[in-house]
Order: sequence, then structure tokens, then C-alpha cells
Amino acid sequence: MGSSPWPACVSIITISLFVNMAFGFNRLVSKTELWGGTLVLLILLMLVCGAWWESLSLETLVGMNTAQEVNNMKLAFALFIWSEIFFFIGLFWAFFHSALVPSDELGCMWPPIVGIMPMDPYALPLLGVTILVSSGYSANWAVKTVKAGFNDWRSMGVTVGLGILFSCLQLYEYKSAGFTMQDGIYGSCFYLITGFHGLHVLAGTMFNIYCLKMMVYGSYSPSHMTSIQMSVWYWHFVDIVWVAAYLFIYIWGNWGMYVTPYAVWMKKMEIFEHKNWPGIVDILRFLFTIY
Repeated sequence: MGSSPWPACVSIITISLFVNMAFGFNRLVSKTELWGGTLVLLILLMLVCGAWWESLSLETLVGMNTAQEVNNMKLAFALFIWSEIFFFIGLFWAFFHSALVPSDELGCMWPPIVGIMPMDPYALPLLGVTILVSSGYSANWAVKTVKAGFNDWRSMGVTVGLGILFSCLQLYEYKSAGFTMQDGIYGSCFYLITGFHGLHVLAGTMFNIYCLKMMVYGSYSPSHMTSIQMSVWYWHFVDIVWVAAYLFIYIWGNWGMYVTPYAVWMKKMEIFEHKNWPGIVDILRFLFTIY
């Protein structure tokens, strides 16, 4: 069989998607063009990925992919997930670089003293964690049913539904946020990490939709289930990234607003308004004074 055109098509559409988003974030195109182009490109990406996965499944069914080739595909996909892990490590690194040692421009506080009102971690973000963790359980159940010899498509349907619900909640969270991507390093890190995670949720949901279609048609068997295994691996990766984002960004990253008593918060603001570096007395007050 000749070379496949689908990898090149996926690469072109993905690059076009990010270029369109970069233009929109820098206000080089209107909001209508940004979201309209994003929607069209996502639909194209879903269709092309579906055609690519379908061709891989057909090749396996007709015996064109040997057991060694299937193992190679699994290894390649595992390496792809590892590359994604290091991508998010880079984003989290940028967050910790500013959060652990806040600069003078940030008021030496994290979250920054002025202009940032973080989101309540025990509202929508906690609901999002619950939804994604639950979807991971239903995805595991889908794999177990295939291994048992029958295709229980309802479990994968629940996974798809929860993934779509999470994406809707994240859009609502962005709409109700009290800050934007242009509000300094906090806004940039927050939207980069949660935004790229949201794109990965969309990609994982598209993968799960394809697996749902395969389960509805009864195409999986204990000896032919590579695609659903890869899909669940990817979905667990998405789950873990969101749990890390929730713990480090929403809870740990917002400790200054939600844990520090109001009087201590005001005292810290007062100390760092001094023109000179704080002395030992100021440092002791910074650490221990609770009025």
C-alpha cells in the first residue's frame, strides 16, 4: 500500500489552527473570524483524523499490520504522549518561575496584588476535576468490556458526553473570569495551560467519538482493540494534566487570596510598598503578624 496522505493533512490543519488562534489572540482578525475559523478547522481535523483511523483499522482487519507493526504503533503513540508531557512541563515551569519568586512588578506576591482576582477553586474547577476523573473510569470500563468480548458502547458514550460537558464548563469559566490573557504573567500562564489542556480535551473527545462509532458497529474484539487502547491512554493523560493544573494553579497558586488572612494580606501589601528592601522587623511581621 502506498504512503498515507493523512499525517500531512493533520499537520497542515493543526498548524493552520494555531496560526488562526495566534492571529485572533493578537487581534489581527475579528472574533467572528477567530471562532469561525477555529470551528471550521476543528471539524476538518475531526474528519481527517477519522479517515486516518479508519484506514489504520482497515489495514489491521485485512492483515496488513503484523503484531510487530501494531506494537510499533503503540510505542510511537506512547512516545507521542511523553512529548506532550514535556510540553506541559514547560508551561508549568513558566508558571512556577513566576509564582515561587514573584518579581517587584508583581508586588512580590502571587497572585499579583493588583488587577487579578483568581477563580474559586472549589466551584467550577472542582466540578471539572470530578467530571474528568469520572470520565476516566467510564473509559476504563469501555476497554474492559472489549477485552471481555462484547462492545458496551454506553460506557464510551458516557466518556464522550462528560468530555463535551467539561469543554462547555471551561468555556463558561473563561467567559466569567475576572482577568484575560493580557493581564500579565498570571493571565498568560493560566490561559496557556488551561487553554492547551482544553485543546487536548477536544482532541481526546474526537478520538473517543471514533471509538464510540467502532463500538456501536461492534468492530472491536479482544484481538483488535489498538485504537481504543490508545484513546484511553490519551484520555488518562488529559485527566492527569487537569488534576495537576487544579492542584498547582487553582489551589496552590491561589493560596495568597484564599488561605492568607485578610489582615496579613494587607500587611504584606503595606510592607512591599516601601521604597527600600524590608528590614528584619518587616520580614518577621511579614511571616508571623496576624492582626
